[in-house]
Amino acid sequence: MEENYQELRGLFRIDTLTGMGNLIGFYERLYSRMEKEQDTPFSLLSIDVCDLKKVNDNYGRSVGDAALRWFAQVILEETEGEVFRIGGDEFAVILSNRTPKSIASMLDNLTTRLNEEAHQAYLSPPVANIAVVNFNDFTEGSLLRIIGIFYNVIEKKKENRAKKFEVFEADDIPELRGLNTTTLDMIEKLTRVGELLDQSLHLAYTDLISGLPNINAALRYLEAFIEETRKTNSVFSIFLIDGDNLGQYNQLSYKQGDDMIRDLGTTLKQGLRPNDYIARWRVGDEFIIVLPGTTQAEVKILETRLRERIKTVSQEWQYPVTISIGVACYPNNGETVNELIDCAEKAMRMAKAQGKDCAVIIP
Repeated sequence: MEENYQELRGLFRIDTLTGMGNLIGFYERLYSRMEKEQDTPFSLLSIDVCDLKKVNDNYGRSVGDAALRWFAQVILEETEGEVFRIGGDEFAVILSNRTPKSIASMLDNLTTRLNEEAHQAYLSPPVANIAVVNFNDFTEGSLLRIIGIFYNVIEKKKENRAKKFEVFEADDIPELRGLNTTTLDMIEKLTRVGELLDQSLHLAYTDLISGLPNINAALRYLEAFIEETRKTNSVFSIFLIDGDNLGQYNQLSYKQGDDMIRDLGTTLKQGLRPNDYIARWRVGDEFIIVLPGTTQAEVKILETRLRERIKTVSQEWQYPVTISIGVACYPNNGETVNELIDCAEKAMRMAKAQGKDCAVIIP
């Protein structure tokens, strides 16, 4: 689940067209540098595509998009830096601990390759407008000053397109033209957008009562896990779990019902192996567990251990409880999410019908 969460979280910082970081990612990275790496020299590289509009107008936007992807990939390969698409045809690159000589060599190689390969993207040399600004000693700097210098350098470069690229030193650019407290406020708010999106993602994929992943997260996990399992020709099993006669807690109060669900989820999780995955299922006291590498023959030991654990731990609760488990095994009982869930639900209903506090495995 953690890997899936991090993957989704990263989507908020990625430009979907090029696969590079986006403006949110760029500002967040600069903000992080100001907080944690103030004494580390770095450089900011500004690159924009020349005459991309002509490509879009003459050949269509799909060709223009392909040109942008090519452009971004060349930047990534030649600079070996952190690349961000910060506008339609504008890119920024963060370079760490590069000497002036290495930067000059890198920029020369970059411009040469872009111009030599330009015809592939229906572009004509010079392909790029490039400027770099070096921040050699910036321990007393601020995010506003970094952004101000960076955008001023961009404007200076636009005024002089004769050179293939131009290098500036941060200490030589004191002006912060066009930037004020309103701009700073906007930039700082933008650096927080990623945090707000993370919070929204957490809410969207977390069950608020149990604190476990919810059904949306579980379905995403299962889709990805089936694909991974198919590639490795492996197996796994799932448990669909339902509490037995737990309505008595809700008769006391809904809060006590919620507390019981939370305790049940915690107890189940504590009884799992490190790589097992648990989420709260649809409603009420239903949970789903994914057991990687677990065959049908191994299921009996695990389901018995979980049922006995719940019975033992719940002796200290207001009402002791038991659980019923429906089991489905991949690929024996299905090769898709729907097939496996249908099988597990059928098995769980059979477990209920057989008197509860048991597990059913459909051959």
